[in-house]
Amino acid sequence: MTALAPADTRAALGLARRFARVFIVFCWFYPSWWRLRAVLRRSYDFAAHDVPPAWDDLLERLQRTHEAAATLAEVGRAAAEAVGVASAGGDGSVTDLARETEAIRAESRGPVREQLVRSWIADRDAAAAWVDVADHIAGARLAADAILEPDPARRLDAVAATITELAQRGDLLPELLPPLRTLAGAPPTFRASLRRLPLRATELDAAVAEAAIHRTLRENPDLRHFDAKALGDAQTALAHLDSHVRTLRGHTIRHRVMARFRDGLALCARPVGDLTPQQRATRETINNGRRVLEREFEKVMRHKSIRELTEGDTGTVVYELKPIWLMSPLSISDTIPLGEERFDVVIFDEASQIPLEEAVPAVMRAPQMIVVGDEMQLPPTAFFSSSRSSGEPDDDVDLDYDLDADSFLTHSARVLPTTMLGWHYRSRHEALIRFSNAAFYHGQLRTIPDRLLPAEREPIVVRSADEGVENARHILERPVSHHRLERSPYEGRTNAGEAAYVAQLVRGLLASGAGHSIGIVAFSEAQQGVIEQALTDAASADPVFARALAAEREREEDDQFVGLFVKNLENVQGDERDVIILSICYGPGSLESMRMNFGPINKGGGEKRLNVVFSRARKRMAVVASITHDAITNRYNDGAMCFRRYLEYSEAASIGDSVTADTVIGALGRATRTGEVERRSIVCEQLADVLESEGLVVMRDYGASGLRADLAVARDTDTELRVAVLVDRPESIAVPDVLEVQHVRPSVLRAFGWTVVRVLTLDWLRDPSGCVAAVRRALTEPEAFAVPPSPPLELPDVIAAHDPSDTRAVVAAAVTGSPGVATLRGATIVFTGTLDALTRDEAELRAEAAGARVARSVTRMTTLVVAGARPGAKFEQAQKMGIPIVDEAGFVGLAVALEAAVPEATADAGEFRGGEPPVSPSSITKTIGDHDT
Repeated sequence: MTALAPADTRAALGLARRFARVFIVFCWFYPSWWRLRAVLRRSYDFAAHDVPPAWDDLLERLQRTHEAAATLAEVGRAAAEAVGVASAGGDGSVTDLARETEAIRAESRGPVREQLVRSWIADRDAAAAWVDVADHIAGARLAADAILEPDPARRLDAVAATITELAQRGDLLPELLPPLRTLAGAPPTFRASLRRLPLRATELDAAVAEAAIHRTLRENPDLRHFDAKALGDAQTALAHLDSHVRTLRGHTIRHRVMARFRDGLALCARPVGDLTPQQRATRETINNGRRVLEREFEKVMRHKSIRELTEGDTGTVVYELKPIWLMSPLSISDTIPLGEERFDVVIFDEASQIPLEEAVPAVMRAPQMIVVGDEMQLPPTAFFSSSRSSGEPDDDVDLDYDLDADSFLTHSARVLPTTMLGWHYRSRHEALIRFSNAAFYHGQLRTIPDRLLPAEREPIVVRSADEGVENARHILERPVSHHRLERSPYEGRTNAGEAAYVAQLVRGLLASGAGHSIGIVAFSEAQQGVIEQALTDAASADPVFARALAAEREREEDDQFVGLFVKNLENVQGDERDVIILSICYGPGSLESMRMNFGPINKGGGEKRLNVVFSRARKRMAVVASITHDAITNRYNDGAMCFRRYLEYSEAASIGDSVTADTVIGALGRATRTGEVERRSIVCEQLADVLESEGLVVMRDYGASGLRADLAVARDTDTELRVAVLVDRPESIAVPDVLEVQHVRPSVLRAFGWTVVRVLTLDWLRDPSGCVAAVRRALTEPEAFAVPPSPPLELPDVIAAHDPSDTRAVVAAAVTGSPGVATLRGATIVFTGTLDALTRDEAELRAEAAGARVARSVTRMTTLVVAGARPGAKFEQAQKMGIPIVDEAGFVGLAVALEAAVPEATADAGEFRGGEPPVSPSSITKTIGDHDT
């Protein structure tokens, strides 16, 4: 509408107001209306409105616009005249005047402003140039402030002083460049915070960490609800699932084997006309094999050999019935025909003891093999037999042989892929295996941290062999005990004093009632014989010890022989016992100094012999020696040097000298811990400080191998550590095997008596007092942190229908009826399987007290079999022979009934009523003695 001039606008407005009072139809008769209509349509877009505006309203707004523009122009001319710029070429624009005035006000102060105003009035171009220069100066000042000081009020003279000071200290600039380059790569927010926040480096680090934690929690809402309880629930679920998977695997394999055998029987029952030629051949093979086996079962003499039964059609049935065979390599050659791959895989255990020529025939019996063994232990050798044949003392024989020459394990390791089995479960105390782990396995064994608190103890100095009975208590108190005999010379390749002392130690252990199995190892075959004779002599002088020793020599647990043995370096491999007594034997003679000849230890690979001996104990190791480590001066022989170091280690470990023990381990020159942590966890340190302030005993980063407790905690009155605190360290989270970190490691710790408590970093940040309370509760209520048992596993119907794994149900189904009260008195009883309420020793003593005889094997003279869980082959043999079988509850019921019927017959077994253990060791020896008398 601005196309109309002010005068035209006034004329058009007058016409529009006049026509507004005339009815629209009559307007059509006025030419001036049509002309006004055409002008307005050319000047204004009425189509932009849904309802077109009235002509008079539109023209009134345009007239007001013209009036405002005239007023603004008049004000601008008046302002220009007031400041004297009307003649300077200015256009009189109020906007330009305001902009230029603001520039002068912002960039100038004091006299400078006045001069700028005068210059601007006289020459506006020169004034504008001055303003541009001022802008550049201001920009330079801001840039300098950004580099040196965030304060924008800093003066240029102060900046100059700072630059001068830096120039004088230019030698520091090279040292500042690396951190400045690092800082230049940091995010802008961090750089600004570093310059402006009054924080030290550690405080700034904490602030950054806190900000990162909060940002991570915002971006991952699930983490906000994650804590130790949620992790514990997930670990419990994982443990249950792992248990179920293992169980299902066993059931599935068993079901497949049984299903395959049943399918073969079903095939034999089908009509021949319904079978394919291949099925007919299979049917004929099974029927022929069954007929031969059934005839053999009916025979009482002249049976076919096993090799004959494993051939041809009979062998097909035999292998289906017994898919797993346990035998030595030589037995395989004698029993299984060559050229028939009847097995899927052959597994060699203790492969270092198998000669190559004996292993090859076994390899030919299957398309796959698994070789298990330890290259740091002994292959089979004939050292002592060679000594005897030569007629020379075994110490003085100089044999040249390669310990690895005949090892099947060594040959296999060269050509087969190798996996190290790092978990070590045998030693119940870490001190028992620590030396071997460092000396032979480069610290790669994962051993379980020892719960026994370190304590200083007195050295065990022996002046008489009779002190062995009393000193047996030291063996039970210390994982490693060193017994130093003062006057026990080495003569005639034997040490009689050590042998007599060892016999008395055995006597004391058996009298203590600890129930530990015992093994004795000598460094020579001659010393082995002397120890056996010393045991015989001690038994002859003490009838009670004689009976206990005889029972200990024949001891069995869970159908496994765990009796006392006396062996030497060459034949002890593969054996293990709760207590190992090591007779060093070597020492100075009565008339000469000590010789540095240690028999097989001096030969090539002699340190492997020592490793075998050092790793036989499950609970206790007793070293009986007539020398100390410094008596061994041959430091250049590997075997002798290893021998010296172990003696020094056992001496230190026996008295609780951890500093010396650590020094010996460190001198081995090998890593003793896998994944050594260079810096401690802040959470561990803070939690440990709080726990120690509350009077608790705290061991940091506890353990001698890759399996460690971040904190091990006990009360100040405890003799053992109780709680293992595990913190979510980065190195533990980085382990790719989640099952190992979250399930296996805590489970192993719990199996060795630890109460495991998880402390997460988030929990410590949210509720430190709650974390401390959890550790304290674990000390008093360990059952609250135990993993609940797995829920019953529901097997698929197809597997459950044929599952024989419930041994208790099998035992109950096999019971042939109550044998009667008189069965125990005069009966011959065989125990098999694992009992619940009674130990095997208690059950046998109770049976003997009731007038029964306990046998080790099932024969036709057996009158009763007592079966616990996992009864094994003896149970099956009793079933086949029709011998009465009872479970543990049935046996206890018979004993109680007999006690009620004939009280005087069980007077000596009173301590065992109700399945309770004897009240003292003397009651055991009294019961044995009375019964034998």
